Amino acid sequence: MNYLRDLWSSLSEQTSTTTTPSSSSSSDTSLNNNSTGSSGSPAGVLFNNNGNTELILATGSSSSGGGGSSGLSRLIFSLSETGLTLLLTFLSIKYLFMPLLSNLLNTNNKQTGTNLLPRKKRKIGELIHKCLHLENPRKDDDSYYISLYERYLNKYEKIVADFLVLPEDLDNNFDDIGGMDKLKKEIYESVCFPLKYPHIYEGNSSDSTSIKLRMLPKGVLFYGPPGTGKTSLAKAIAKECNCAFLNVKREFLSDFLYGETEKLVGALFSFATKVKPCIIFIDEIESLLPSRQASYQMHEVSKARISIILSAWDGFETTSDGDQVMVIGATNLRSQLDTAALRRMPLQFKIDAPDRNSRIQILKLLLKNERVSPTVSFEKLADATQFFSGSDLTELCKKALSFPIKELIDREIKSKTSMANIMPRELMFDDFMKARQFVNPSCLEEFEIPMDTDRIIVD
Repeated sequence: MNYLRDLWSSLSEQTSTTTTPSSSSSSDTSLNNNSTGSSGSPAGVLFNNNGNTELILATGSSSSGGGGSSGLSRLIFSLSETGLTLLLTFLSIKYLFMPLLSNLLNTNNKQTGTNLLPRKKRKIGELIHKCLHLENPRKDDDSYYISLYERYLNKYEKIVADFLVLPEDLDNNFDDIGGMDKLKKEIYESVCFPLKYPHIYEGNSSDSTSIKLRMLPKGVLFYGPPGTGKTSLAKAIAKECNCAFLNVKREFLSDFLYGETEKLVGALFSFATKVKPCIIFIDEIESLLPSRQASYQMHEVSKARISIILSAWDGFETTSDGDQVMVIGATNLRSQLDTAALRRMPLQFKIDAPDRNSRIQILKLLLKNERVSPTVSFEKLADATQFFSGSDLTELCKKALSFPIKELIDREIKSKTSMANIMPRELMFDDFMKARQFVNPSCLEEFEIPMDTDRIIVD
């Protein structure tokens, strides 16, 4: 690379001082001038009558007597323009692109190796055993269930397994979500109940029309301002229905290698059917499936990825393997979603900012295990936090809790006494008002938030 850098430097220096001669004699004159000049020029560029490019690299310095050319050594290359281009292309590929490609390939190879704990492998094996209705269950044989994991999952499905969250590991349920009573009831009726009791919606298996009418929707969309509990609702559904929860990241389905995206998408849906009931959750789904109509400058690779995902989604919807498997997407920007993706999520719920009653419930849930003064009015706190999302209220409580602790820190520094047996004082209303100055509401009026109402929108 140092040789290539020196070559380009020499070319750049000589281009500004060298002119194109009209005959071979002028070429010789230019050569002599470059080789014997007092400046000690390191390189020269000449063009002969055949249209070839001659590169002359010379090293040396003038003698102490002035102007001498003794001690000069020359290395002359005669290359055609095509040959020079091929040489530079080869060097660029060897030293620039090949190391980069090697690093990317090594990264992809690392992804194929999963590091699941034996407990998780066993749990996945149990789900496979239950889904495939295998005989002779062996409840106390870990090796049997781990062998099911190894035998029934291909390498791409094992990559997907890294994103699986088991139902017992989920820490969200509907009782932990404050407010939104009507919304939670609607979600339970249209999403949870069908997942828990799919046989009620089977109808007459011999009548294709009846099957289509009763077929459960395979897609649900939660949209609304950030921090309003879309992810928590998705996890609560999985917990309520005892479903496996696949939390898919955008980067997972955006592999750079040709053909890998299609294999990963196929593995995502096939793995979900092997561990069903299962929920596939895609947060910020608009970044994975953006509108192709609005993105005029979208790269062809991105368009191909969208088509692959939607095609796999179609095949998954039209088979019985998709029973008890549901895709839930969450977005803050519903208008930026591709229209084809919207059609695949017929159940759409707008998650608004919590109203006054919901904010009171959220604050009580957040502070139920904290020392709060009886003088603190949750109603006044709710009035002071209009346009606050559930996430904003969490940050408000964290900041309020920091003030009593900061007082202990200052006291310990001033008095040089131990705080080992001293607890922070109770939270006061003023703590929340001071914290209010540091936390700004994320749900503003441009999101069309209803003023202190409790309603839902189902499109």
